[in-house]
Amino acid sequence: MNAFSSLDPRDRRGPVVCIGSVVADLVAHPLRTVPAPGRQALVDSIGLYSGGSGGNTASALARLGVPVELIARTGADALGEFLRQELGRRGIGLAGLRRTAGAGTSCTLALVDPDGERRFIHAVGANAHLTLADVDWGLIERAPIVHVAGALVLPGLDGAPLAELLARARQLGALTSLDIIWDDTGRWMQMLGPALPFVHLFLPNLAEAQALTGCQTPDAAGQALLAAGVSAVVIKLGAAGCLVKTAAGPALTVPGFPAAALDATGAGDAFAAGLLAALWRGWDLAAAARLANAVGAQCVTSLGATAGIGTWEETLAMLDAAG
Repeated sequence: MNAFSSLDPRDRRGPVVCIGSVVADLVAHPLRTVPAPGRQALVDSIGLYSGGSGGNTASALARLGVPVELIARTGADALGEFLRQELGRRGIGLAGLRRTAGAGTSCTLALVDPDGERRFIHAVGANAHLTLADVDWGLIERAPIVHVAGALVLPGLDGAPLAELLARARQLGALTSLDIIWDDTGRWMQMLGPALPFVHLFLPNLAEAQALTGCQTPDAAGQALLAAGVSAVVIKLGAAGCLVKTAAGPALTVPGFPAAALDATGAGDAFAAGLLAALWRGWDLAAAARLANAVGAQCVTSLGATAGIGTWEETLAMLDAAG
């Protein structure tokens, strides 16, 4: 199936399982100036969207025609019901989406600059209550791929529980995939190190890979992460594309696609979904990385984390048009 594993996800009949955060995203665009205390700034639009790394990745997978189940937590509140309705409307399996009494649904205020860059104000809420006890192992046993999205901001899973989750999923025969979020606490390897030997596919961006390893170049960071135990590393390089690193040979840089960036929210999650959707269909890792770049480029052209993502057929047409 690919250079880093003898596993073929098509050998297993259940849906892909995404485990991670779900967030109500309140997106303001474009923020031209940051207001002083007591003042206001005008923007053209403020919208409410389904977000969070787990929800974004699951939504993009569903858009790309991949059957997917989501394991996550919301609050028992209006924002939680909004997320449940939005995610269900997209065709995502929600048997693993739990309601948390006593904690609000996670919410992010995203302030988007005219060039698409973002500032975030975030309340963790119910995401802090997602633990191993929420994992439906019956889903994992049938899953071709188990993807953990948003590690390092999942307090109930980060550290030893994440290692246990990935080790057991791998033992049960799934291809394991891990994406992370920037860790403001600086605990990088302390939290992730125990889990990395159980990860088939690790998907940090360059800044995260640098922080984890202390290496400045993508190639050196990728090599250090392989040494830490992962089977393959795909380092996201933004508009420049990505770098694919396995033990099978030299690193491969896969160029990105030009895009008129409006909002980069969810671009990394879209990339992950594109990569997994291609691997789920039996593509090799290099080809999957190119498609992932295309899905990431689609994402940044619209407000919100998933609105710009095309169908599988539309994405293939984008690849064909690029030559």
